Amino acid sequence: MDTFARSLTPTGRAVVIAGPVALTIAVVSGWREFWIFGFGCLLATLIGALWIARPQRLGVKRTLHPPKVTVGESSTGIVEVRNPTRRRIGGRFVEDVLGDQVVRLALPSMAPGQSIQQPYIVPAPKRGLFDVGPVRLTRADPLGLFRRVQGQGSVEQLWVRPRLHLLTAVSSGWAKDLDGPTSDVAPRGTAAFHALREYQFGDDLRHIHWRTSARHGELMVRHFVDTRRSQELVMLDPRSHLYTEATFEAAVEITASICKTAASAARELHLVLPAQRGMAGNGRIEPIDRLTLVHPMAEVSLADAFAEVRHQHGGASALIVVTGDANGRELIEHARRVQRSGLVLVVRVVEGSEPSFSTSGGGRLVTVPSAQRLPGVWAEAVSRL
Repeated sequence: MDTFARSLTPTGRAVVIAGPVALTIAVVSGWREFWIFGFGCLLATLIGALWIARPQRLGVKRTLHPPKVTVGESSTGIVEVRNPTRRRIGGRFVEDVLGDQVVRLALPSMAPGQSIQQPYIVPAPKRGLFDVGPVRLTRADPLGLFRRVQGQGSVEQLWVRPRLHLLTAVSSGWAKDLDGPTSDVAPRGTAAFHALREYQFGDDLRHIHWRTSARHGELMVRHFVDTRRSQELVMLDPRSHLYTEATFEAAVEITASICKTAASAARELHLVLPAQRGMAGNGRIEPIDRLTLVHPMAEVSLADAFAEVRHQHGGASALIVVTGDANGRELIEHARRVQRSGLVLVVRVVEGSEPSFSTSGGGRLVTVPSAQRLPGVWAEAVSRL
């Protein structure tokens, strides 16, 4: 009975109410027309209820290609519906839920065992992580009195990442890691012994390990690597009162662009997102995905933010702070207490401002009105290192 009530459309509710009312008037007044109308309403209700009573036996699967996109792009959703029964199934509608939107797709009649794929566009107008699904199978009677909805398939997640802008890599100094781990992919050098390997043409003969070569019956050389690494620590200032909605999104785009540039230049990167619980220290999530989930916080102080910076600093050669309409000199002072040597760079996003670059208190200050205006003034700031 509960399923019956939930399946009624507004028209169906009106008919269900009108039937008994018309029959009551017919009993009181004896009018034949009300008898016909009342029984007609009851018959239509019965037929509609029987029409949708049988469950829909369809196999439904939905995939997203790709599952991660950038703001302004779109993904493609593909709903695959299969008829597992031994009879033909008439045409119907399927609905897919995209956040607070619903996409309705019409399915043609399907023969036994037939599968149909229906592609559609999944827009990505804003940054965030959005649930897509489950797919809803809808079935309605011919008079539109009942509409039954069955959720099928899994719920998938669409990552809408911030836009990226092309920036010049920071050429700040190198930090030597004398005792840290070495790697096969580290550049060759003379700083640290990594392993013994087979001789390759061009290797320095002075690095041949004769004892191991005699044991293996082939030349073996010591593999030395250069363990120098450029470390960049990037913090996104989370204090909500510094931003409008537009400038916060610009700050996220700028932070993401700085992280992407550092990764492309093979720099070691530490991204600090103060007060972003559950992901701030999760190294398993890519920086750009962490920035997909970030949001401004009202209860965070500047001291708390830099306490997290100090905790994750680890001898970085460059400290970059991205903020909103904040006091740039104050931020540079806080940053210098953590970053006593090396680069300190503060990027302010202030709506309506003109792009500018200046130096103050041993740090560099960049101000831009939007992320699109950053590349030019950014290149000026990092080219003077």
